[in-house]
Amino acid sequence: MLSFMADFTAFIDESGCDGFSFEAGSSDFLVIAAVLCRTANVEQYNTALADARVACRKPKDWQFKSFKKMGSSPSQQWAITESFAARSCQAVAVAVYKPGLIEDGWRENPGDLYFHASKYLVERISFACRDTHAKLPANDPRVRIVFSERKGLRYDAFQGYLRRLRDEPGHNTNTSWAHIDPDLVEPLAHDDSHAALLAADYLSAGLGLALERKDQGVFDDRFARLWAAKFYHSQGRVVGNGLKIWPDSGLAFLRQEARGDWIKMALGLR
Repeated sequence: MLSFMADFTAFIDESGCDGFSFEAGSSDFLVIAAVLCRTANVEQYNTALADARVACRKPKDWQFKSFKKMGSSPSQQWAITESFAARSCQAVAVAVYKPGLIEDGWRENPGDLYFHASKYLVERISFACRDTHAKLPANDPRVRIVFSERKGLRYDAFQGYLRRLRDEPGHNTNTSWAHIDPDLVEPLAHDDSHAALLAADYLSAGLGLALERKDQGVFDDRFARLWAAKFYHSQGRVVGNGLKIWPDSGLAFLRQEARGDWIKMALGLR
């Protein structure tokens, strides 16, 4: 019950994988993304689904599914994404360019990679909470962080990782700890009926679709563009703030690739 006292709530999901077997189908990017809002506004994600049902001419009890499961109906994927992105929320994401990490030892420790990427995501969640709190102070400035549960990942270990980052000197982190409480990190089994987790799924999947090249070099950035206005930014800058691309070789890669065009145009990648 303690977690519901926090004035902010972030829901997190992922797209891609943390594997490095690219010749066997591993994704180039691992995307971990969060939708963030005031806890009092979490119900808005259910409203978003209700509005999407109307747009898709579906009955009130019709159940939307994850982005991937809805792949046979792009028009419905669009309607749901558009409805989620119209809510009072912020988007933050980390896109890990795995080919740029091959020589750094991450291949042998993919679980560590997920923790490290999630550290960057939690940083950005804290930045967004900090700036929102400064404009409109919260009674409890902390954020409840809800991960779509990932099999095999020990979330108590991630809580311990955050505590070490907070309490031990020498760690490279810019987290605003007034907003991050490791005790408020929790997993939640993915359920397509959970509207807020579904919003995080549609955000991460849309970003992944934009970043991954498919057959014949095709990529699809339409869904990512719907979220562009929702990304957290600082002094007008999204890249490096609401969207972190890591490592730096990923930035260089996307500057040269057509699949990075939407980031250049919609999010201001220079």
